[in-house]
Parts: sequence; structure tokens; C-alpha cells
Amino acid sequence: MSCVKQRRESPAPDLGGFALIIASAFCYSMLPIFGKFALALGLPLLPLLATRFVIAAIVLWLWVLAAREYRQALFRVPRRHAAALLVWGVAGYAGQSALFFLALQRIPAGLTEVLLYTCPAFLALILWGITGRRPDPARLVAIALALLGTYLCARPGGGDVDAAGTALATFAGLWYALFLLGLHRLTPGIPGAGSGAFVVSGAGEAFDAAALLGGSYRLPP
Repeated sequence: MSCVKQRRESPAPDLGGFALIIASAFCYSMLPIFGKFALALGLPLLPLLATRFVIAAIVLWLWVLAAREYRQALFRVPRRHAAALLVWGVAGYAGQSALFFLALQRIPAGLTEVLLYTCPAFLALILWGITGRRPDPARLVAIALALLGTYLCARPGGGDVDAAGTALATFAGLWYALFLLGLHRLTPGIPGAGSGAFVVSGAGEAFDAAALLGGSYRLPP
């Protein structure tokens, strides 16, 4: 009889998932820079966001339609789920993006981005409140350090920081955490590119409608 104990093997880390997260963070880091350029050129906020999401929706739908696996999965998405993802794009992603760019109009790009990334700390705290399960000590320390670092970046140092802009960017982080929680419940069984296409399309429709109703729709020069 073998007396070798079977070890419970932990699943290998998904390196592809880590790479996608890093790529996402890199793209988000470019967003406020391009946003500052666009605002400096005098482009109104609503047309800027409408253009951003329309281009993104076109790219995502071309990606989905070009891949056979995604096309087949798309036909299996229940209509109510597709409609919910569109609505979540209008209410969730569009709201977060509007808060982010309103903050970007008032505070530096780097500070706006740092404050947006209070999102993971908010997400951990919200899950704690919902489930009642306290994060382990290491995660609590990480949350505390994240919030401390955010405070050190946002507090006035050698100059005043716009309080409204700081509040808007922080609220964008909270809004993004709530958006991700809702999105997590809507996407099981739906490929990421497909759910992203629905959500981004919903956000695009929201900003298109707002720009048209506001009478300020024009394309970037």
C-alpha cells in the first residue's frame, strides 16, 4: 500500500489572463492622455465620448463577426441577456466614462487615472459587505495601502487639487466597481468579445443620443 500522500494541486495561473489585464491597464493609461489632447483641441465632451465608443463598437463587432467561434456563440445568447448587456452599457459603462472624463476636465491625467484605480479596493469592500466574508489579512493590507497611496497622490502638495475633479474621479472608481459586479452576473457563457461588443454599443448609443439631443454632435478634426 502506497503511503505517498496525494497533494492537492493548485490550478496553474492563466498567463494569458494576466497578459490581457496588463494590456488593459496599458490601454487605460493611454486613455486620459488622448482625452487631454482632445479636450485641448476644444472638442466637446459628448461628441468625444460618442466617437470613442462608436469606433470601439465597430472594432469589436468586426472582431466578433470575423471569428467563427464568436459568431456561433452570439446566436446562442438569449435576447434578454443581450438586451441587459446593452442596458448595462448605457447605465454602467457610459456613467463611469462620463464621470472619468468630467474629472479629466478638472484635474491632471495621471491623478485621474490613479483615482479611477481605487476600483479594486472598492470592489473588495463591496464584496465584503455583500457576502459578509472578510478578506484575508494580506488583502486587507493591500486595500489599506491602495487607499493610502491614492490619498498621497490626491492630497494637495505644492498646489491645490480641484476637489470636485478629485471627487468625480473617485466616484468613477466606485461606479466602475459596481459596473463590474453587475457585468459579472450578465456574462456567464458569453465570450468576452461578444459581451464587450454589446456593452460598448450600449454606451455608444447613450452618448450618441446625448450628443444629438444636446445639439453638439460633430466629429473630431
